[in-house]
Amino acid sequence: MEGRGKVLGWGMVLTLVFTLLASQSVVFGFSEPIRIGTIFPRSGFLADLGIESWRGAEVARLERNEKGGIKGQKIVYVDTDAPNVDAAVSNAESLINREKVKVICGTYWSSGGYAASAVAEKYKTLYFEFTSVSDELTERGFKYLLRTAMLTSGMGGAIVDFIAESAKSGKIGVKPQDLKVAVIHEDSLMGTSISQFIMNDCKKKGLNVVHYEAYSAKATDLSPLVLKLKDKQTDILISACYLTDAILLSRQMKELGLKVKAQFGSSGGHGLLDFVNAVKEDAVGVYVTVFPYYGMNRKFTPGIENFETRYFKMFKEKPHAGHSVVCYMGAKVLFDSIEKAGKMDPLAIRQAAMTIDIPLGGTEAGWGVKFDPTTGQNTRSPAVLFMWQKDMTLGAVYPPGAAITEGVFRK
Repeated sequence: MEGRGKVLGWGMVLTLVFTLLASQSVVFGFSEPIRIGTIFPRSGFLADLGIESWRGAEVARLERNEKGGIKGQKIVYVDTDAPNVDAAVSNAESLINREKVKVICGTYWSSGGYAASAVAEKYKTLYFEFTSVSDELTERGFKYLLRTAMLTSGMGGAIVDFIAESAKSGKIGVKPQDLKVAVIHEDSLMGTSISQFIMNDCKKKGLNVVHYEAYSAKATDLSPLVLKLKDKQTDILISACYLTDAILLSRQMKELGLKVKAQFGSSGGHGLLDFVNAVKEDAVGVYVTVFPYYGMNRKFTPGIENFETRYFKMFKEKPHAGHSVVCYMGAKVLFDSIEKAGKMDPLAIRQAAMTIDIPLGGTEAGWGVKFDPTTGQNTRSPAVLFMWQKDMTLGAVYPPGAAITEGVFRK
């Protein structure tokens, strides 16, 4: 009986040990694949950049899985298509309640990210935003939200600062207060938010805004707007467009003879290769604040060559826009945060993300990483201003540290 008691005693000890190890497997290795929901527009007029954004996150996932995943477990995406706000909301609901994911990432567009992240907050699910840029997204004080992307306020600020500094230095040939500036935008959350910051920045810098107007991104005729801009003798045109309206605007400016000293796009539409392919040489000299692109000083984008190589190997073409590299970078930050947390607990992952400290110029996108604990916003993701060059590539012109070329203005 004494021997049997010892056996039972050791059996109980071993059972306790295995039980403890099992309970800690989530912490020290995870007990199953890491499932992460994704919400991107894969159809409709937002699909171009939605798919490009997803591609960047997918490169990061496959690369991480090649290296063993997260503590020995593979990363699996549960992908959804969100071409409109209703779909973004329903997909968030489905991912959380049906698929039981604890983390969702996305989204590319601000209206979709704004709506889907509210659903995630309701169900205490972490929403990790890689690409939507509206300031309003992180101004709600959500506890289950993180964003690595830059802010719309920074995008407009880079444009206005560059214009004001160029005018002051004499590069434009017109004094800042004498410039005739027009601000136009598509009327979704993205365009409206960016344009409001641009208007405020123009006022602060003493720039003369002679026309301001919103329009639908689905418009098929912008000629009335272009004629207004021509009538105002616009010198500088600042716009916030998606792809189809950016192309339409450029074509109708040419058709109606609107010539400006410089045209600035403050969102993704003007920054796509598809825009250049559509308007050809008319893209040369067009400025755009987009996500950190490939034409930057490479001292500030360590590892970007590796990303480009992997992207080309996977998709048999070069990246279409900077959205892919910032999603690649954002996904890597998410994976590191999960690994640091050691478990698929939304708040634990968010808290782990707060400990990440990467200096500016320390990632493939040129950004650093340091999250604000109140808003969840990355404080090291500045906007960069680019210009389409004669070889049909984007070259950074501002700020100076990222620049590889100088801006030009038409006489």
